[in-house]
Amino acid sequence: AERTFLNILNHLDRSRFKPVLVLYRRSGSYLALLREDVSVVSLESSRTRRSVVPLARWIRSERPDVVMSTLLHINVATVAAMKLSGRKIPVVVRESNHLTAAGRPIRSLSGCMMRWAYRHADSVVALSHGVQKDVIARYGLDEDRVQMIHNPIDISDIQKRADEEAVPLKGWTNTVDPFKLVAVGRLVPQKGFDLLIKAASRLPLPWTLLILGEGSEKKRLRGLAAELGVSDRVHFPGFIQNHFPYVAMADLFVLSSRWEGFGHVIAEAMACGTPVLSTCCPSGPDEIIQHGVDGELCDPNSAGALTQHIENLLRSPETRLKYAKAAAKSVCRFDAPAVAGRYGALFTELTGTS
Repeated sequence: AERTFLNILNHLDRSRFKPVLVLYRRSGSYLALLREDVSVVSLESSRTRRSVVPLARWIRSERPDVVMSTLLHINVATVAAMKLSGRKIPVVVRESNHLTAAGRPIRSLSGCMMRWAYRHADSVVALSHGVQKDVIARYGLDEDRVQMIHNPIDISDIQKRADEEAVPLKGWTNTVDPFKLVAVGRLVPQKGFDLLIKAASRLPLPWTLLILGEGSEKKRLRGLAAELGVSDRVHFPGFIQNHFPYVAMADLFVLSSRWEGFGHVIAEAMACGTPVLSTCCPSGPDEIIQHGVDGELCDPNSAGALTQHIENLLRSPETRLKYAKAAAKSVCRFDAPAVAGRYGALFTELTGTS
């Protein structure tokens, strides 16, 4: 969500828009990647609910032409702040996850608040067709109020950063013979890294696996690797802001998720020129990858399916090269300037400007 906002703000047409980023707290490594001409406002709030009043005051004072937010509770707070401000300004909320697949309860207090917010927003943006259908059905929204706009990726920046020198990681970057597998994401059950570790442990080929990210499952995943006797081949270096050099040098990028909203890292890996294998989970991967053309899709929740596809791809450098070449072309539809243009068109429509 943060990277998506970054890419939208950085690539909006400056002849038509003056973007302002309002943060509840000014923190985070992504701030360094924000263009200098993007104004940043900090509400200095400790929690989302305590940001509603300060945000309402800012909206009342600054009178922006349109307000957009992302992430569930921030979306609720933003709609509430707009109501409190007394201003009639279009609000766009962006949904970044397949909430039903994630097991989010509908009739909980949180679910009711989200239903209220999404019904009172002027437009809801879903980052994939699967999420779009889920949001419409889940909250009973009118179809014409829910837009589908895929995530943007900054292809030129990704390729530039992929060419930077990677910090050596013992047992991975300093190896030649084992096949290099790489995965990126939060270490949480959603991402299915347990399935990936099990799948890799069954490979009859030499391999080494790099899992980039942090999260609550790190200790458990390390324990699983030890239990399977592959601790020396599975590496957890944590969060690395520029992970693209490692993706670029991998033989195969694997997304093993149980569910997704879109699968942002798939498109980034394709931009790096790395062949991709992904589970065909709800939702997003099958909207990015055309199976057998620019990557492969396999059954979700199946370590066996991952093992089979990984082995087949590692044994076929010709197939991996074919996918990488095709992906370099197909991924262009997610390039940030083009996607930011779609957001710009939505803002223009909502504000009635030209």
